[in-house]
Amino acid sequence: MSKAMTRAVLKEVQDFRDCVKRVVAMLSGKQIPVAERGNEAYVRYNRRGEPVLVNIPSIPDDASPTLMNAVRGFLDHEVAHILFTDPKVAMKMRERGKAPSTGLWNALEDVFIERRMGQVFNGTRRNLLATQNLVIDKYFKGKVSEAVSICHGNQRELFLKFFLCPVVRAWDGQSPFIDFMEEHWHLIEKPIALLKEHGIDVAVRNMSNTEDCVKVAAAIAQIMQDMKDKPEGKLPELKSSARKPSKSEDESEETPEAGDEPTHSESAPKRTKGEDDDKEEQEGDASEEEESGDSDLPESVDKDLPTENGEISDTESKYTEAGEEESGDTPESDDAGMESGDSDDEGGSDDTGSPTPGDGIRDDADDSDGYGSGAAGDGDGDGDGDGDSDDGEDSDAGHGESEGEGEEEDDAADHTDGEGKENEDAAEAPEDSESGFVPAPDEMTLEDALKALDEMEDGTGEMTDDALSATISKELMSTSLSEYRPYDRSYDFIGLIDEAEEHVKRTRKTFGAIPMHSPVDRYRMVPEGRKLFELKIEKHLSAGVSSTLAKDLERAIASRNRVQFIPGQRRGRIHGANLYRLAMNDDRVFRKKEDHRAVNACVQQVIDLSGSMGGRKIQLALASAYTIADALDRINVPNIITGFTTFGSPDYETMSKRGFTRFEALMLPIIKNWNEKANSPEIRARMGCVCETFPLLNNVDGESVAQLATLFAGRMEDKKIMLVMSDGAPCAAGDGFHQHLRTVTKEIETLSDIDLMAIGVLTDAPRRYYKNYALVNSVEELGPSVVTELSRIILW
Repeated sequence: MSKAMTRAVLKEVQDFRDCVKRVVAMLSGKQIPVAERGNEAYVRYNRRGEPVLVNIPSIPDDASPTLMNAVRGFLDHEVAHILFTDPKVAMKMRERGKAPSTGLWNALEDVFIERRMGQVFNGTRRNLLATQNLVIDKYFKGKVSEAVSICHGNQRELFLKFFLCPVVRAWDGQSPFIDFMEEHWHLIEKPIALLKEHGIDVAVRNMSNTEDCVKVAAAIAQIMQDMKDKPEGKLPELKSSARKPSKSEDESEETPEAGDEPTHSESAPKRTKGEDDDKEEQEGDASEEEESGDSDLPESVDKDLPTENGEISDTESKYTEAGEEESGDTPESDDAGMESGDSDDEGGSDDTGSPTPGDGIRDDADDSDGYGSGAAGDGDGDGDGDGDSDDGEDSDAGHGESEGEGEEEDDAADHTDGEGKENEDAAEAPEDSESGFVPAPDEMTLEDALKALDEMEDGTGEMTDDALSATISKELMSTSLSEYRPYDRSYDFIGLIDEAEEHVKRTRKTFGAIPMHSPVDRYRMVPEGRKLFELKIEKHLSAGVSSTLAKDLERAIASRNRVQFIPGQRRGRIHGANLYRLAMNDDRVFRKKEDHRAVNACVQQVIDLSGSMGGRKIQLALASAYTIADALDRINVPNIITGFTTFGSPDYETMSKRGFTRFEALMLPIIKNWNEKANSPEIRARMGCVCETFPLLNNVDGESVAQLATLFAGRMEDKKIMLVMSDGAPCAAGDGFHQHLRTVTKEIETLSDIDLMAIGVLTDAPRRYYKNYALVNSVEELGPSVVTELSRIILW
């Protein structure tokens, strides 16, 4: 990689770090802290189900575009959870811990919230699309053969353990997953056919809130459980076929007694609607209907699914799974609308009939977790049989197709009941006497769905969050070649020194308390700092040094700000003093005007605030910084004074994290800002506090200098000069600091527009790391050493 490309990547990484917290806060509308720690990406919730922390992995300086795309997608995904997930419903699911049902619900919730995120924030679609492609390429594609091998050809297990996430996303219309599933549908064709039989694909596209996701998850769980119980049996029917009949159904049930043919012709088309995906099964069912004359069966297919055109999202008409057409949904939608209207009439008929069985259908459904199954000898089952043997025989034949013996058992039950509740009991009999009936999502209550999910026995594979986190971790380990990587950047501080104490308190409260070497109030700037400045620093200031430096710099810069005319030119303006040349046939009688303007500059002084700088060294460094800043202020050169050290004491567990080199938090205070004067009382007080009360701990020179270099961002001066005052080599908890400092200084010196210079305070140790270097043993040496070098940098 070329130097220019390397620098561009580093700048992009730094810009990404800077904008992450602001983007999350802006999108979510909440002050949710963002931590940058470790290798994992996750969100932490409180007991009320509210997000309290978003964690992204520590991003190395050489992070690849793929890694940053993954992190962007993760952030957009988690912000979508914050915005669109119902915390109350989500909390009920999270209370189950790592129950099998949690993964199933989460897979559906991810589909819903990402769809809503793309609708509300168009800009996130690109990030989410890139993340989907990344997860497929880095995770799902490489694990297909392994998943097939582990499941030993069990399509149901393969669907739940691996293909659940890709399938529901393909059904929702996500093009990367549609393309991915195109060549894998055949591996799970049985569970897919069963789910489509019950309209789950349409229900996925119609999920509009978290509760819908829970209900669809419950429906899938029940369908898969029924498939496990009867792997070779008939496909289960929707439970709605066993629900309370409408008035139109009552009439249709009575007509077979008179041998009315139109009733049969109306029932046959309805029976085939729910089985469009299997023509052979459709023909078999149609022949059975001709024999039984059943008229209750049509509404068992899609009565309960939300298939009205107004309820279906835009993705339904654009995408289908495995390239199948969905033109067959239109008649179902019409019938569903008619049936929902009929169901409204059911209530009145139930009230006039026997209230106990009619009101007990939903209760019975809850007790059996949605299957409506009961023992053959169940009291309700016997009481629900038809008094009319012919009508009961027809009804039982239609509803008992999922179990071949249902017709004979229900006939016996019908003959034992002499009451005149034919229509109502005929519809209820299959629910209490058959198994394999599944309720539709929109007819479940939330309690029904939660109860059904509680009985889910089979776990699901890794969902989007898990797959994305695994992808990010894998990308971190495989693409990062950096030998230097901090474990935690969450506590790092760069800002005015007056805000340091509040930052330490806030981060320890937000991200967790960390051990401290000294009390937090030591970071406070106190009024006594002025006296400390007079006692500790002012004694190093020689009378007239600052004014002398200012005059030297001003004289050098002013000498460059001049206008000069160059005579003896063949072009330009005529110069009268050179007209005599014409007599000698010399045409050099012109002169040109040249402007010599000094390059305007800005200067940042960086002071090493490590423990080894205590005592006379820190006093000399602050006195030198004060003298240079005051001199620059006199000639109106913008300048800033900053420092670097660490805070906190990492424990052994943190220090044992592999793959990381820095474990302490950075403390990068701004002692004097660009728009402040060095001789102001506030600056003198800050310097006094830094000299005496401010905790001086370790020094991570490389990363600190790189971070402080960002303070030049937005400066319009031609020259940007950075002076680093230090007494030696880096020293902190971790390793790799020496090489990292050399790497950083080389990049700044060769790839940036910043002129970097080191000032050794009572030592020449910084010479090993910096190209430009000067030694200072006293303030008096600033003139012959520092200012001479500084003038050379500014003027040349």
